[in-house]
This record gives sequence, C-alpha cells and structure tokens, in this order.
Amino acid sequence: MKKFLFVGVLVAVLVRCSSERSMPKEPFAYALPAGIVSPMIPEDNAMSWERIELGRKLFFDPVLSVDSSMSCATCHQTQNGLANPQPVMRGVFGRLGFRNTPTLTQVAYSPYYFVEGGSPTLEMQILGPIEDHNEFGFNGAELGQKIKEHPVYDDLAMQAYGRPMDMFVLTRAIAAYERTMISYQSRWDNFFYHGDTAALSDQELRGWE
Repeated sequence: MKKFLFVGVLVAVLVRCSSERSMPKEPFAYALPAGIVSPMIPEDNAMSWERIELGRKLFFDPVLSVDSSMSCATCHQTQNGLANPQPVMRGVFGRLGFRNTPTLTQVAYSPYYFVEGGSPTLEMQILGPIEDHNEFGFNGAELGQKIKEHPVYDDLAMQAYGRPMDMFVLTRAIAAYERTMISYQSRWDNFFYHGDTAALSDQELRGWE
C-alpha cells in the first residue's frame, strides 16, 4: 500500500476574493525531499493552515451530499490510495456511477481535471461530484444555503478566507486540502525517483516496459 505524506495536512463561485481577503493568516509551505517539485498554487487560493484544515473537515463531512450519507472520503479512501477498490462507485441512494473512482494522489500537479479534461481548475472540479445525480446529487445553490447554517463552518470560513461560509469558500478550501495529497514514498517512487531497482517485481517491471 502506498504511503502518503499529507504535507501540513455556478458563476458566483468563480468570483475572486479581494486582495485583502486572499491573504492567508498562517501561510503554508511545502517541505518536500530533493527531486520533488512543489506544485503551482493559484494566486486566488494561496495555501494556509486555516484553509487546509477547513478543507479537511469538509472533505470528510457527509453534509455535502443531498441525503448526508456521503463525503468526499467515502470514495477517495485513504486506506486505498485515495481511490476505491470497487469497479464502479456508488453514490447517494445507492445510485451507480459509470466509472471507477480515480486517485487524488498528486492531484495538485494535474493541468486539468476529470477524465475528459472538462475542468481547468481543481476548485471548479469540486462542483462536479456535488452536482452529479449519481454521486452527491445536490444542487450547488441549495448546498450553499445548507452549509451557511452549519454551526462551525462560518467561523472557520472567516478565519481562512475572511468571509462567511459559502460555495466559494467550500470549493477553495477542499482544493487547498487536496493539494496536500502528495506521495513520494511508494515503491514506484523509490524505483523511479530514487533508483531502487529492487523496489518493483519482475512482473511490474514488464508492465512498466
């Protein structure tokens, strides 16, 4: 199983914060070993510990699904490499999806998102599972209203983004947390980056070839 280092741990959503509100209170900096390049971070969602912690809470909270039965972590399982061993994901009310859950490992380095590349930013991608009928089955506007009424998130949103909890904050906080999901200690990493030729089996090496 891969080892992971969690380093440090529709239109309104696209509105940029003001420069004052965009300044993180407790900036976060990647601490990666030599040879591992830090990902590019969008200027309007600078990394901070407050934003990462808010995103972590949201990632594991089933409140994001229409029946409060599923969270992001339901499908992106830490014990399974941030993916899912089931051939096809199951969403709210047991609805079957149409593809396997992809890993979120190294998602911070992706130039586009979804298999077809339909989302140019990680922040925008967050809306996909939320509004997909077979995944979270929610409406972004309705979720935005529901999340505003949460007893904890409003204070955390003010600390992290200087504004009340809304879909702008939700998408950006989850994206900030997901950008900490960087792996560099898997057997593949040891083989590819660190030159350990014994890290992979003969069968795996044939697969690589």
